[in-house]
Amino acid sequence: MGGVGKSALAIVLAHWLKDRYPDAQLFLNLRGADPEHRPPVAPAEAMRDIILAFHPTTQPPEQLDALTRTFHGVLADAGRVLLLLDNAADAAQVRPLLPPPNCLLLITSRAQFTLPGLASRHLDCLAPDKSRELLLRLAPRLGDHADDAAKLCGHLPLALEVFAGAVNDKKLYHVPELLDRLRARKDKLAPVEAAFELSYELLAEELRRCWALLAVFPANFDLRAAAAVLEREMDSARDAMQALVNASLVEWNETAGRFRLHDLVSQFCEGKLDAAAHTAARLRHARHYCAVGNEAQALYLQGGDQVLRGLELFDRERAHFDAAFAWLQPRRDRDSSALLVSVVAAVADPGDLRFHPHQRIRWLEGQRDAARLTGDRKKEGAALGNLGNAYAALGNGREAIKLIEQALVIDREIGDRKAEGNDLGNLGAAYIALGNEREAIKLFQQALVIVREIGDRKAEGIALGNLGAAYAALGNGREAIKFHEQQSIIVREMGDRRGEGATLGNLGAAYAALGNARKAIEFYEQALVIAREIGDRRGESNELCKFGLAYFVLGGTGKAIEFYEQALVIDRETGDRRGEGIALGNLGIAYAALGNARKAIEFYEQQSIIVREIGDRRGEGATLGNLGTAYAALGNARKAIKFHEQQLIIVREIDDRRGEGIALCNLGAAYAALGNEREAIKLFQQALVIVRDIGDRRGEGTALCNLGIAYFVLGDARKAIEFYEQALAIDRENGDRRGEGATLGNLGIAYAALGNARKAIEFYEQQSIIVREIGDRRGEGNVLGNLGIAYAASGDARKAIEFYEQGLKLHRAIGDRRGEGNGLWHSALAFDQLGDREQAIARAEAALRIYEAIEDPNAANVRTQLTKWRGR
Repeated sequence: MGGVGKSALAIVLAHWLKDRYPDAQLFLNLRGADPEHRPPVAPAEAMRDIILAFHPTTQPPEQLDALTRTFHGVLADAGRVLLLLDNAADAAQVRPLLPPPNCLLLITSRAQFTLPGLASRHLDCLAPDKSRELLLRLAPRLGDHADDAAKLCGHLPLALEVFAGAVNDKKLYHVPELLDRLRARKDKLAPVEAAFELSYELLAEELRRCWALLAVFPANFDLRAAAAVLEREMDSARDAMQALVNASLVEWNETAGRFRLHDLVSQFCEGKLDAAAHTAARLRHARHYCAVGNEAQALYLQGGDQVLRGLELFDRERAHFDAAFAWLQPRRDRDSSALLVSVVAAVADPGDLRFHPHQRIRWLEGQRDAARLTGDRKKEGAALGNLGNAYAALGNGREAIKLIEQALVIDREIGDRKAEGNDLGNLGAAYIALGNEREAIKLFQQALVIVREIGDRKAEGIALGNLGAAYAALGNGREAIKFHEQQSIIVREMGDRRGEGATLGNLGAAYAALGNARKAIEFYEQALVIAREIGDRRGESNELCKFGLAYFVLGGTGKAIEFYEQALVIDRETGDRRGEGIALGNLGIAYAALGNARKAIEFYEQQSIIVREIGDRRGEGATLGNLGTAYAALGNARKAIKFHEQQLIIVREIDDRRGEGIALCNLGAAYAALGNEREAIKLFQQALVIVRDIGDRRGEGTALCNLGIAYFVLGDARKAIEFYEQALAIDRENGDRRGEGATLGNLGIAYAALGNARKAIEFYEQQSIIVREIGDRRGEGNVLGNLGIAYAASGDARKAIEFYEQGLKLHRAIGDRRGEGNGLWHSALAFDQLGDREQAIARAEAALRIYEAIEDPNAANVRTQLTKWRGR
């Protein structure tokens, strides 16, 4: 392409090679593209010039055959000669000038052609870093603005050189002002324009028109699109595009099958179109991409593998959809307005929030703008509400609230009570995204009043479900169950199988929140039957994940992994990226629980790629937190802190108060692992303030337990007990049996530290009743281990070993490697207490093998003790 630096590069190359061709180095401008409009140099004229360079007093022959023989003879006799033919017009001009083998021929040309023995190299623009380097070398005062300047110059070497010269010449202008002028095209890069003008003039009239029309494409495009804009049949369009590619006026990516105009070329070509031609070309562009949009939607609606094909087509042509919409939107003529709505309808499929959320947002923005253009307030309100839902799904609760509140204004303005009830529900969901369930409950209750008033049973069921989910999130499982049971009556009454399945799943989640995983599984099984019966693959995946969570809670981690893997297969089959990310995260949590932190990190890293790709900021924060927890389990608390700090930045950025509380607790735990309990306590106290502020009772119980653990590590067991007792009251108030069991265990540990083994055993026995009642096998194994520790502390090592053995059986049965390692280690200490050193060493060695395999930091303590035992 003109201005890319062909001649400059060829001259540098010639200088590098001149020592290999010491006898002569010749440069000849063949004037293939001449700024002074001189005709190209004829081959005979070029041969004469080269002959005269060697023999200036010789009269070259007039006849072409004799001239050619003389030309070859002179070069053959001259020795090692380097010949640079710059600015060649075409192959016909160069072919007669091919030298004998003792010479090297370098050619530059805007045209692409082939010749015998030619090794061609297509020169593209500079890479961004090289553009910046060149600009700063030529005009150092550009400083931090060099990247912007390089982009505005399209990384074209001639443009970079010209702009750098302008920066040096116009010292009275600030650099940002010069950039603004270039951006607004007030300061044209005249030499660049001249280079393109020369290329334009060398084209035949019809090809000039074709090249100019291609300026309507904002991004790369295929041959179909070119044919539509050029108003040509496919074969004719192919011929025209081939000619433009050969002239280096259009770039061609053979792998992708796509054409592209350089940014500056596009600006130049646009200037060659008059207003009427430009308008007509833009309209043809819009009509073509309207058809492509219809094609994408048709594929999407076919389902199966076609869903991904439709989404891929949309992704590929996204820039053109946007450009067509942006051009049509301000136009008020009837034809353009009709086409605008058609373009939006072609790509604005409601879809599912888990499918490409950013695409969905763009589609919904198109619906909103189309509704505004046509003055349809009802559709505008619906689009705003859906937009709010889309932003809430990405964790951006604030933007969601702003949009839904606009929708509510419209609903009330036009008196649409049904839409108002729906948007009150949407607004509540947005507040849940911010972790503010109390405000959400108020909004759901307002929505419930409206939908009951207008007799909308389906919407009533949704409102009841929303209330149930909000109460479950607050840790009030009993209240959640009441609302879900009411919802269940409505969906069954209406014969809504999909709604019935969702309600059963929600009931399961509510029972899980109460710590009753077995009851939860009963509901999940019913929901899974319905999802499979109606062919709801995404619903099936959701229920499989819930099954996994329930079995995980019960200590059946291996079983949980099976369910997560089944869900992952479905998510990938249906292209559900959000669901895929959730399943990967769950697999990470499961492997972490099994003591395989490295495997967990692999899954979290895969999840991290997905949540960033789809823009799920809340998911990104949660994944960072999981990565931090996994590294903490490997004993790398400093790395854990970095992840938790990144998590904290994100949740604060999206104003996720519950997420902030979780991140603070995670960060506190990491500082505690470093031995900095004071910092940990400060962080736990900040988390406690947040969870109390948003009314998150379960979160409050967790924060209180964390504070208790921190004070316990500091040696203040009595202070720890105060916090545990507050947490226990909350667990019992919420009916959270799992939380109650965990807190009872903490109380037992605290009393054991105070030397009160009997009191500790009382708490462990209460905990034991609960974990058996709810079927928590991992929890049961941990309780047995704690009972063993308590009996060992009271001097009854044999009783302690009995409990350790029972615990070991459980941990092995569920594949809990860390639990197994702990059981072996504590039993080793008990055998040593009994004086059985041989058995103690054998147990400790077995524990060490496990700790080393899962990279548990406790391995160091075991090694130290083994060294002492073996040394005695």
